[in-house]
Amino acid sequence: MSFLAKGWFSLGDEFARGFRWRLGGGERIRFWLDHWKGDRPFWSKYPLLFHLAEHKEELAGTVWQGTADNGEWRLKVRRISNDLQVQELAALLEVLGETSITPGQPDQLEWIDSPSRGYTVKVGYVWWSKDKPGNQEMEEQTPVLWRWRLPCKIKIFVWLVLQNRLLTKVYRAKWRPNDLTECGLCLGEPETVEHLLLTCPVANRLWAGLSTTTSNHFRFQSLPDLWEAMRSIAPSGGRTLQARFLNILIPAGLWAIWRTRNDATFRGQRVYFENIWDLALGLIQDWGRHLAGLKGVSYVGGRLRCE
Repeated sequence: MSFLAKGWFSLGDEFARGFRWRLGGGERIRFWLDHWKGDRPFWSKYPLLFHLAEHKEELAGTVWQGTADNGEWRLKVRRISNDLQVQELAALLEVLGETSITPGQPDQLEWIDSPSRGYTVKVGYVWWSKDKPGNQEMEEQTPVLWRWRLPCKIKIFVWLVLQNRLLTKVYRAKWRPNDLTECGLCLGEPETVEHLLLTCPVANRLWAGLSTTTSNHFRFQSLPDLWEAMRSIAPSGGRTLQARFLNILIPAGLWAIWRTRNDATFRGQRVYFENIWDLALGLIQDWGRHLAGLKGVSYVGGRLRCE
């Protein structure tokens, strides 16, 4: 698989559904976790059996016992104790049918929607775009985002936010189902992108503070609300000083929340709202001076002003 294909594949579960393994010797395919038979991975289609599996990352080649012409699938699961588990086992064995491994033949990734089963940029883009009603609008919006006077990594970060692609705990739980998913800031609701950055009580307090200090109304319930606010407060991408100032407010708030969450999640640091507020103000002042072409950004008497 090419470097570009690997890059697309790393985008996550949604895009990875466009790929499927073709079984050879079963030395690279994980029996439960990879998509290689049927319409989706076995862990997703047969969750009761997957829960009973003794080795959840076991390779297909080790589940198969025997030769290519004379063998069988031997699932290593704990004791089956109810009718639903029996039904899943029967359904899985029916799907496996006459499938067998071919020793010595490499397993290969195939692109499902390509007639040649090979990956190209075109078929990858078509797959990524289909069944996404907001995708065309997002493409029209993206050039505006790239024109904003922000650090490159922040532009990419904001783009990932709008695409709902941040590695939140809920997102990571897709391949690490035993991990905790509560929000890294409030330790309450599941940590989705929208909750963490928009509706979490800690995030709400930050947006309320920025609203008060700048006479704007930052109240977001969804990612479309977020983009509409970003686009409406400075639609030109920053042609005036005020527009440049407004362009950095929301990205600074998002980044301050994300940085604080990472420090709490990976470094065990306690969450103090004052630290998030100070970080957001520091980013606004720094980006305003060095990137947005402002003489300065002052915070006096509870008000943020650009100069």
